[in-house]
Amino acid sequence: MKLYSCGDIKDTISDFLDLLSHYNGNEAIKNQTHVCNLINKGINSEKQVVLFDLKDIVILDSRINLVGLILKEIFNVSRHFHQKRLIVLEEAHHFSPERGVDHISTDKISFQVSRQIALEGRKFSLGLVAITQRPANLSKYVLSQMNTQAIFRLVTKNDIDAISPFFGPYEQDYLGLLPSLKTGSFYLTGIAVGFPMMCSIKL
Repeated sequence: MKLYSCGDIKDTISDFLDLLSHYNGNEAIKNQTHVCNLINKGINSEKQVVLFDLKDIVILDSRINLVGLILKEIFNVSRHFHQKRLIVLEEAHHFSPERGVDHISTDKISFQVSRQIALEGRKFSLGLVAITQRPANLSKYVLSQMNTQAIFRLVTKNDIDAISPFFGPYEQDYLGLLPSLKTGSFYLTGIAVGFPMMCSIKL
């Protein structure tokens, strides 16, 4: 507020706030303290499950940036205190996109931090579950760091090609089955299971 009261830049700041309000809503200016308090409360919660529900943030860039800040704070807490935590990142391709994917930027903080968590998180007792319906749009780097994969029905060639490295020479028949899998059926592979297998769960 002291900065806002300075004569020469008052109009500039006012114009910036008007622009911010126009494109992101008046809440972008008024509720920042409230949002920060909610984030800190969630990150420091002693509950076993904490859900950050951002569905009401309709502007994708705002949602991506907010997720980036949350991920960064969780990573910092885990790095200092080594508390066992697991991040479940829904629609992960928005927050950790593959470079060159149309309409998705890799200059966001969420991209940098999610890669860092995928690479180093296990050293600090921090796990990551990346959920996506478009594995072709998910960072190949992050995808390669996932130690266990549960792969449900995929239809498009790009998505199938993205996960094909998880299928060994003796599992190529399973790869061909992906487009025809029924709801609840999936291919499970990685260090969580002794050998690759087809599974089915009730949804």
